[in-house]
Amino acid sequence: MKQRIITAVVAVALFLPVLYFSHTVVWEIVMGLFAIIGTVEVIRCIGMENKLWLVIPALAYSVSLPCLTLVFDDPLSLHTALLLATLLYLFVLLFAGVFHIKELPTHVYATLFTLSVYVVLPFVALICLRRANHGLYLCILVFVASWITDTFAYFTGYFLGKHKLAPFVSPKKTIEGSIGGTLFAIGGCMGYGALIGTADSAVIPHYLALAVVGLILSIVSQLGDLAASAVKRSYGIKDYGKLFPGHGGILDRFDSVIAVSAFLWILNEMPGIFRIFTFA
Repeated sequence: MKQRIITAVVAVALFLPVLYFSHTVVWEIVMGLFAIIGTVEVIRCIGMENKLWLVIPALAYSVSLPCLTLVFDDPLSLHTALLLATLLYLFVLLFAGVFHIKELPTHVYATLFTLSVYVVLPFVALICLRRANHGLYLCILVFVASWITDTFAYFTGYFLGKHKLAPFVSPKKTIEGSIGGTLFAIGGCMGYGALIGTADSAVIPHYLALAVVGLILSIVSQLGDLAASAVKRSYGIKDYGKLFPGHGGILDRFDSVIAVSAFLWILNEMPGIFRIFTFA
């Protein structure tokens, strides 16, 4: 526990300057590094680190998508480029499988594609969210929703948990903890909106939208956590990596953030439905 606390404090201390300079290229570089490290963790998880015909396309994909955000400023052009790059990556893996069919079954390629896209795109989503109007507030909301959910799901489950949520995937998680985490996340998102509205007079928070978004993001956060645990369970590993002592790798520490960032990106692209903030 002591090691986990020390690591968490150091990680937060290092990440705060990244947030402060997130209006610069620092944000794109750090998110790109996270995407690359996460992809390496996926490759090692499924035991494909020695298969260069898989490693090279996967790493190329993880490098190219963050780089595309530096090339295209227009959202439509960027979204098109991201889609085309993902399709190209899909075809490269499929064609590589044709020449290595005797060495690996085709489901390995599908697994690598699914997991690497799942890892890389959410970090690109954080880049896109930061570029939105007052995007820093949206990026912080990602961490507010996911970390409040994680923290209070743990404590609610610890003190009140009686019914297992998904015992095979994550034996310690409980239904009571899940509900507690969700309720606190809703309150936390609304409180965050109030804080932003007080600190910045140009921002008008929409509390009903924040409550709905808090509900959605909390559920997504927990599903992302469970999905990451399910993959580890399937491949018989405890952690994805050792980058954060006591916490594991990027995918262990950011499992819920990955899911939440992708969904908030989607919601932010539907301003007529989910207008979280109005900017004067």
